[in-house]
Amino acid sequence: MQEYQQLVQPVQKPIKQKKKWVAWVLWATLGLFGAHRYYLGDITMGVIYTFTVGLGSIGWLIDATRINRRVDIINARGY
Repeated sequence: MQEYQQLVQPVQKPIKQKKKWVAWVLWATLGLFGAHRYYLGDITMGVIYTFTVGLGSIGWLIDATRINRRVDIINARGY
């Protein structure tokens, strides 16, 4: 029985860490359309940014102060 349990254990894929420089490049180039949000896995806010042009640019500017922290949190969570 123990051998069977070892055979059927789920395979864990290595988690790709998000890179801060990629988030910054996306923020600077396509951030008004939410590209950095999509990259960091925040699809809902990405869609909102796409249709509101970064919440009227205000959300886009606020994100500039939070990108590094967001990447750290996402990498710590492991997804």
